[in-house]
Amino acid sequence: MYKYQTDGYSFHVSNKYLKKIEIDKETEKTIIVDGRRSSKRSEYYYFWDTFEEAREHLIKFHTNKIEKLKISLMLHEALLVRFTDITEDDLG
Repeated sequence: MYKYQTDGYSFHVSNKYLKKIEIDKETEKTIIVDGRRSSKRSEYYYFWDTFEEAREHLIKFHTNKIEKLKISLMLHEALLVRFTDITEDDLG
């Protein structure tokens, strides 16, 4: 039986962020690989039933990350303009 493993952080730029893993056994919340039990959802890894679920997770994760970074970029651009234009007289 196989599961698809994604990195819990999902930021490594390599083929290791998505792997097909042969598992020995599974329960509702855990999987067993080579006799070692792991949570299906942990800080380090997520395990998915299908390639499509794993792929969709990675797409959503990075889409959300990009949106948050765009908002952060806009904020910092506005602050940069404010700090570029500030003078000592603006301090009161």
